[in-house]
Amino acid sequence: MTLSMMLFIVNDSLVKVVSASLGAGQLIAIRGLIASLIVLALIAGTGAARHLRRAWSGPTVWRGVLDMVGSLLYLLAL
Repeated sequence: MTLSMMLFIVNDSLVKVVSASLGAGQLIAIRGLIASLIVLALIAGTGAARHLRRAWSGPTVWRGVLDMVGSLLYLLAL
């Protein structure tokens, strides 16, 4: 929990520094790319790839869409 809080603070600080020179769309794209690389590394490291087909259910896809909207609003608020 402490590590996740620390990473959130680091992410927030980096976004505030970089947002002076990049637009919200670019910030979201960079943040998404880095997050995707981390998640893919975790999937490969834990062997969870065999369960990915179940991740494309309706509620999971909607959660992803709402997360994307939430991220956009969060970055625009900074």
